[in-house]
Amino acid sequence: MELFQQRLGLFIHWGLYAIPGYSEQLQQRMNIPRDEYVSAYAPHFTAPGFNADAWAALAKSWGMTYIILTAKHHDGYCLWATEQTSYNSLQSPVARDIVKQVATACERHGLLFGIYYSCVDWHHKNYPNQGRHHELPGPLPGDKPDIEAYLSYVRAQVRELCDGRYGNIAAFWWDMNVPEHRDPSLNAIIRELQPQCSINNRGYSEGDFTTPEREWDKDNSWKPFTTKVEACNSIDALSWGWRKDPQFYTPRHIQAAIARYIARGGNYLLNVGPDANGDIDERYTQRMLRIGTWFKRVAEAFGGTTAIAPFALAPGQVATRSASGNILYLFITEPLASEGLSLRPILALPLSARLLNYARPNDVHAPVDASLQVLPYDADRQHAYLWLSLPLERLNLEVPVIRLEFEPGALDVLDAEVLTPGDERL
Repeated sequence: MELFQQRLGLFIHWGLYAIPGYSEQLQQRMNIPRDEYVSAYAPHFTAPGFNADAWAALAKSWGMTYIILTAKHHDGYCLWATEQTSYNSLQSPVARDIVKQVATACERHGLLFGIYYSCVDWHHKNYPNQGRHHELPGPLPGDKPDIEAYLSYVRAQVRELCDGRYGNIAAFWWDMNVPEHRDPSLNAIIRELQPQCSINNRGYSEGDFTTPEREWDKDNSWKPFTTKVEACNSIDALSWGWRKDPQFYTPRHIQAAIARYIARGGNYLLNVGPDANGDIDERYTQRMLRIGTWFKRVAEAFGGTTAIAPFALAPGQVATRSASGNILYLFITEPLASEGLSLRPILALPLSARLLNYARPNDVHAPVDASLQVLPYDADRQHAYLWLSLPLERLNLEVPVIRLEFEPGALDVLDAEVLTPGDERL
């Protein structure tokens, strides 16, 4: 199955940086000398609680269908049995091929598996650290900066990761090509060995999909994506790796981001960082469960639907329409200020109106009060539009998803007078 039929995935940042529990970029941000970083953490990376099946089971329980694992992050530590360096998990006290175990667990649990690989490397002596963003201040004594020599190392590692020993790789997730060096041969290796693999756009040549991150390039458009997009964020606002003192995003914030991207045809990749023991902290799992429960309850609004222009007169919304054409789904991504919504230009009452996110399995309740009303600002034209009365005290706790089902053909007649020229919202 192709990655962009999957929609919601789990990003996992894990490595030596889980031991101090501060940030996955601890070494660079705290200016820790390379040898000091290695000696402080590599001998103590034992992770006795690591259980790849437990990770996969959690991902599945949260409604996720694929996992992307940090095989090598910026500190250069490798989570697989690479023959290119001894700085890896098999030759550390953890003594396991982490990539292999996670890939195998994904296969057992019916999840796709992908690999994150950092272009930046704070450990390799050929990587040209120059103090740019996400780099060490400069070459250390004994370093031999040489981008071509470093890329030979990268090519060999890419072949190891993609030659089949780790099964089918659904995604290759490059990160931080700081030197902006171009070398199409690296993606060519992936395509040769894993022809079904999707490659992101952060590597050494053009990829298959873009990766907006953490709302920094927040896109509030409602329009369907015309290219493949996978947005990503971490459940912790301060770090991608595990933190002893996390600062969590609210579930509603993450739900809103998921709605903005998946409703428009993209994927969403949500990150957790397991702790040094290999466990996913209970504080993380509880928040992920809230998000996952919401996602599974509203999943029908994402599957087999098409993004359309929001039709309610309120900010912060996306909407989708079913393939049959008679079901509309409205995502209210920003908290409502009042207890009602006018759905101009809809002139018909729905057969049913209900909140998907509050419905339990086999529960047809969580109804929404729908009526046709002539509102004061429409009184001069005497047009009655669809009006929804909403339980505000409940709705602002999470992103509401309203399912509106109409008689076939009822949405073929809209009030054209309130549509702007070229508006094809339905």
